[in-house]
Amino acid sequence: MNYFYKLRAIAGLVLFSLTFNLAVAQNPELRKLESNYFNFFDLDRESLFLHLNKTTVLPEENLWFAAYAYNPQKELPSAQTVNLKLDIFDSSGRFLNSQTVYMANGKGLGFLELDPENFKPGKYFLRASTNYMKNFDEDLSYVQSFRIMDRITSNNATVTVSYDLQMLPEGGHLLAEAINTVGVKLIDDSGRGINFKNAKILDEQNNVITTFKSNQFGMGKFFLSPLEGKSYRLELTTPAGNKLSQDIPQAENKGIALSSVQRENKYLVYVRTNDHTRADLNGETFYMTINNDGKLKDFEFQFPEGKNEVNISMEMDSLYAGVNTLTIFDSALNPLLERQIFSDTNLKRSRITSRMQNRGDSLIFSLQSEPKLQQASLSVSVLPGKTEAYDSKHNLLSAVYLKPYVKGAIENSTYYFSDGDRREKRHDLDLLLLTQGWSRYDWSSTFQSPQNIVKHDAGFEIKGQIVNRKKTNENKLLISSNESGLFEVVELKQDGRFELQNTYLYDDSELSFGLMQGTKVVKPSVNVTILPQDNSSGSRLANISEYKNSYNSLESLNTLPKNFMKNMETLDTVVVEADRRMDIADSQWIAGDINEISENTADRFHYLTDWLATKNFRVYRNYGQVSIRSNMLSTITAGGTDVYLYLNGTPIGTDANFISTLLTQDVESVEINRNGMGMGMNGVNGIININMKQGPRSSSSETTQTIVVNNGFTKNKEFYAPKYASYQHEIYQKYGVMDWKPALSIDENGNTSFKVLNTAQQSVKLYVEGLSADGHIISEEILIE
Repeated sequence: MNYFYKLRAIAGLVLFSLTFNLAVAQNPELRKLESNYFNFFDLDRESLFLHLNKTTVLPEENLWFAAYAYNPQKELPSAQTVNLKLDIFDSSGRFLNSQTVYMANGKGLGFLELDPENFKPGKYFLRASTNYMKNFDEDLSYVQSFRIMDRITSNNATVTVSYDLQMLPEGGHLLAEAINTVGVKLIDDSGRGINFKNAKILDEQNNVITTFKSNQFGMGKFFLSPLEGKSYRLELTTPAGNKLSQDIPQAENKGIALSSVQRENKYLVYVRTNDHTRADLNGETFYMTINNDGKLKDFEFQFPEGKNEVNISMEMDSLYAGVNTLTIFDSALNPLLERQIFSDTNLKRSRITSRMQNRGDSLIFSLQSEPKLQQASLSVSVLPGKTEAYDSKHNLLSAVYLKPYVKGAIENSTYYFSDGDRREKRHDLDLLLLTQGWSRYDWSSTFQSPQNIVKHDAGFEIKGQIVNRKKTNENKLLISSNESGLFEVVELKQDGRFELQNTYLYDDSELSFGLMQGTKVVKPSVNVTILPQDNSSGSRLANISEYKNSYNSLESLNTLPKNFMKNMETLDTVVVEADRRMDIADSQWIAGDINEISENTADRFHYLTDWLATKNFRVYRNYGQVSIRSNMLSTITAGGTDVYLYLNGTPIGTDANFISTLLTQDVESVEINRNGMGMGMNGVNGIININMKQGPRSSSSETTQTIVVNNGFTKNKEFYAPKYASYQHEIYQKYGVMDWKPALSIDENGNTSFKVLNTAQQSVKLYVEGLSADGHIISEEILIE
């Protein structure tokens, strides 16, 4: 007779039986465990992902990428992630360089120039992380490899392959005189799974107890009821004919064991013991928890009298989306068994469908999301259909829902989220978690350790002090950077110290400081520090062996023809401007009247606010506070009449204080859209876009001190498709690139489209990744004939 404890989802909670309520009410240790667990997740984690335009590049090509940050607890884009640190390592894990990528609403764009002098042919690693991740013991960084191919044919010398055969009892324990599940994994020395058939379990007399086989990744499982004091071994033959034999770990005489089976939309969990242990368990209460990223359910159970098995049935939709960690505790809340299982019923995934039109010299691709998403941003790599240049370690789905819960590298992680036999993929994913699933924390120790809270970096902090300040009326400092779109006046403290937080700065840009004396600006002597500072130099990539399972043996290629790559110049930098408070949205088309600022206008109006007051705006100034309001009564809304401001095409908002001391002579032009047509709710009171002059500002080296920023945001560069000598050559079809669309926006109907050059391929492959504002994840590999 089976005894099942049913899990039923009710109003977002799970009620198991009356004993569940009693367990919570009567066991203070359980309440303490819950409290420690929830406190441990007070700080939200970040899941990061890098979408490269391809992972194998030809000599003289460069690399582009889109970075994504996701909050798995809130199931939303990580809005708090602004500074993304990108470290570059060579094949030995030696640090080469670093960048800081600007992130907004969970996404950032980047470019890596692969200068042949610094990047020789070979394998490299990109590691994405944030300073905020220092709060956590677990490694939350994301590592993606890429390689630069050589111009010569690969060396296909025969190599000797060694094997690693692993056996892992489910739950962590093998119990004598009980049915156990044992996971098996066979990999070679490069980390690739080796599939096998007709594996045998033999007893001491060489009797075959059971047989089983693996899946394509070399993972399988078998069931065994080991007799007390007896030994067993596993034998198998690899596809290459190598015979492997390994002893099965000795079973424990006393304890409990865990097995689980997935049946359609249910998960069945079997907790078993044996006769040697049963007498010790009379009246013993056990606890089972199900947790996922700060979400926890628990209940208690006992072994029925005279029975050695407890069966627990769980509906898949009662589990959390993604990986669920099941833990069995004894009555003293000591963890005994643990297992990870996966539920795909509530994943926040949106599917993409595609259509293509051939327009002769160009191809038009139309994408549509289902469900129809709004405020979603996609990145799309467009490659020839026969490409072998894209071998990403993960896609965005697996980076969020799988990577944090699996130990070591995952072979072809995108497979588990691809189309095909859902039942087979569920089975294979369960085998992966059986053999590689791991808990990121130790119940007995992790929750007791305090956390050193490191805040999210949101831009850069400028800190400094004026040296030898002579006049007490010198209490304001002008800080500006034309390249970064920065123009701020800060108050000096009595000792001459100053600071400016959350500042948008470009790496290698010039930063100027001018001391204000009334209406004059004089050159100060200033000491400056820009935080956070980059301390990556000299670091190494840890656990590099986990990332070396790809590209260990390079396939044979024809020699790259001379002059196969043409016109490799990088286009001008794409400048993404931002205000110092970092609250940035995508630039939009202002579509207003353009007013050029002439030299005569600059002579007549010292400050830009003086000029705006003559343009039918109400300008209010009071002790450095500025507001600009519409004079058109028809535009008055419940939200007020403040005009929406842009700086160099980047939305700033209605806070006009940033132009309180902006000199008219530093402005190139002002674009005014009085009715805000086409700008949505932002434009109801009108739009003003201020375009700053390029080149040095009016404050010269005689009135300002200038430094070069050495740790700002790295400038992105516009993608260009290289010109190849032949689009029909095998090398182009395998390793060429057609296009890279890093920032496609989906409209209100869930649609987007883009155009690429038609290089007359038989098929085209799209690698699509993206996030919506409500947390839906998009990951697709689409082949279009």
